Amino acid sequence: MNMMGRVKKFLGNDKGVAAIEFALIVPLLAVILMGMVDYSMYLTKALALQQLAEKADLYVIEGGSTSNIGQDVIQQSSLYTTAPSVTYTDTTDCECADGTFVSCSGVCADNSVMRSFLTTTITGTYTPLLPWPGLPSSITLTGKARMEYQR
Repeated sequence: MNMMGRVKKFLGNDKGVAAIEFALIVPLLAVILMGMVDYSMYLTKALALQQLAEKADLYVIEGGSTSNIGQDVIQQSSLYTTAPSVTYTDTTDCECADGTFVSCSGVCADNSVMRSFLTTTITGTYTPLLPWPGLPSSITLTGKARMEYQR
């Protein structure tokens, strides 16, 4: 058999093509899968921070003290045990019926009823599983809740 015959035989052989295609596509599929897992973990933590902010507001509205939010709400959550760097701030503001903000010790210009609001902001960080191009090594997440309550 001459050289051209061998080349034609080699090029005509399709054994092992599926294995080569599999070897080429598996790394791409693995990266896509890891990206989906990482993104779902990011969204889970972001949602947990939001829910924790809402729980903190409800705790105060139901009679708890704002000074005990850290101890009674945040430290009791499963999020705190996995990410103890969670921080929170809470503020109280008041507004009149027309939507203008006023001091909570003052009165509304139009003598309308003043409404009181508690805003809780909880901040945490998320560290991706892999160092993704274009993303920082640590991402700051914020959960915020604002609820009206009776003073």
